[in-house]
Amino acid sequence: MVNQRALRSLVRAFAPDIVYLWNLAVISVSMAFLTQELGIPLAFQVSDFSLLSWKDDAWYSLMSSRPNRAVVRLVQRLVRIGARRFGLIVPADHIKLGHVHFLSGFLQRALLDKGLRATNPRVIHWGVDARRYQYRSEPSERTRILYAGQIVPHKGVQTVVEALKILGEAQGGELVTLTLAGGSVLPEYESKIRQMVSFLGLSRRVQFLGHVPREELPEVYAKHDIFVFPSVWDEPFGIALLEAMASGLAVVATASGGSAEILKDGTNALIFPKEDASACAERITSLMMDPDLFNRIRRAARRTVEQGFRLDAAVESTECALRDAIG
Repeated sequence: MVNQRALRSLVRAFAPDIVYLWNLAVISVSMAFLTQELGIPLAFQVSDFSLLSWKDDAWYSLMSSRPNRAVVRLVQRLVRIGARRFGLIVPADHIKLGHVHFLSGFLQRALLDKGLRATNPRVIHWGVDARRYQYRSEPSERTRILYAGQIVPHKGVQTVVEALKILGEAQGGELVTLTLAGGSVLPEYESKIRQMVSFLGLSRRVQFLGHVPREELPEVYAKHDIFVFPSVWDEPFGIALLEAMASGLAVVATASGGSAEILKDGTNALIFPKEDASACAERITSLMMDPDLFNRIRRAARRTVEQGFRLDAAVESTECALRDAIG
C-alpha cells in the first residue's frame, strides 16, 4: 500500500515518460502492475534472477491464490474490495515484458531459456568510472591479496583461504597476506571462515575488514596487488572485478556466468577452476614469480575497463534503450 501510494505521488509530481524497474527482489511486483495500469511505458534492468520468481511476491501470492476454505475466500474477496476502494492494484497473471535490459549475455540466455518472455531483450553491460580508481604504475611486491564481496558460501571464500595456506608452504609464501573485505548475511558462515583461518594457522596473515562503504573501496584496492575472485556459482556479472581491474590489480578468478564476458585467461586475468585451491595458488604464484606477467595482466585489465566497461558508456546505452521504449 505504501509503495503504491508513493509511486502514484511520484507520477503526479514528475509525470515520467517511462518507469525503469531495477530489482524485483527488493520491491513489490505491484509497482510493475501499477505502472501498466497508469499507461506509462515500463522497462526493466535485470541484474539477477528475481524476474523469474516474481510470482513469489507476497502481495501477488495473497491475491492470486485459490483457497479451499470458504472463510479464506471471503477474506480474500474483502481484501480485493478494500484494495480497489483505496486505489490499490490487484496483480494480474503476467507482467508485460516489452523492454528488458540484461547486465550480461549470460543473464539474458539463462532467463530466456527458463521461459522468461521478453519481446525486446537487450544486453547492456554495466561499467565503472575508471577515474575513481587510481592505476598504480610503479612495481609492487605482488604479495597483498584482496577478496572483496559478500562472505557467503557461493562466493568461494574458503577456496582463497585454502590457497593462502598452500602458498605459505612454498618458499616465500609466508609473506603473502589476504584481506577479506565484505560483510555477510550468514554470520554462521563467516564464523566458519574465521575458525578455518585460525585452524590453518593463518590468523597473522588474514585481515577481516567487514563491510566497506563503496566510497572507501578505491582506497582498499590501492593497498593491494592481486585480486582473487573465487566464485563457485555463475555470477550474473561482476562489478567488483571491474573495480579491481581499473585499480591495476592483477586478477585471479573463476570465470563463469557473466564474469566470463569480462575475463580472458592469460590476457587480462588468470583463470582457475571452481573450488580448486591448488590451481588458485598456482596462478597467484605465477604472478608473484613473473613481474612481466603481473604487469602485462594488470595493464590489459585496465584497458578492458577503459575500452569496454565504462560507466558513461553504459549510461548512454541505457538512455538510448529507454528512448526506444518511450518511442
